[in-house]
Amino acid sequence: MKTISTIFIKSLTVPYLIVNFFIFLFIIAIFIYFSLFSATKNNYPLQSSLEIIHAGKEISSGLSHSFSEIIRGNLRSAKEYNIYGLNIFLFFALQLLMRILFTLLFHLTNRSKNIIFVDVIISLILFLTLFSPFIQRLIVLILE
Repeated sequence: MKTISTIFIKSLTVPYLIVNFFIFLFIIAIFIYFSLFSATKNNYPLQSSLEIIHAGKEISSGLSHSFSEIIRGNLRSAKEYNIYGLNIFLFFALQLLMRILFTLLFHLTNRSKNIIFVDVIISLILFLTLFSPFIQRLIVLILE
């Protein structure tokens, strides 16, 4: 049986596990950010760059407010700020859970290549599905 220290040391030497760890930390930081700032107070330190560039509402407008409301459990309000907010939040929440699950599977099985392959395929499908309105908008912006 593997000890926690053995697992931790192995995690520091395997690129897949290092990437998983940093993705996990990044998502936790995102959730902390949106729990610190409030949609009602509108006290976000960063403005929407697309709103600045295009001088108006964009598909991503209100995502920060939406995420803050989702973290607080106000799903109806979150949807009013941005109709795609729940999808994007769901992507990050699922990725957080997947980082934990696939890291555990990586340590518990001898099928590391299979685990990485499945992780990449599921992540790609989730991204393309949940971000599809944003991908479509990006294509329109590029073609303009």
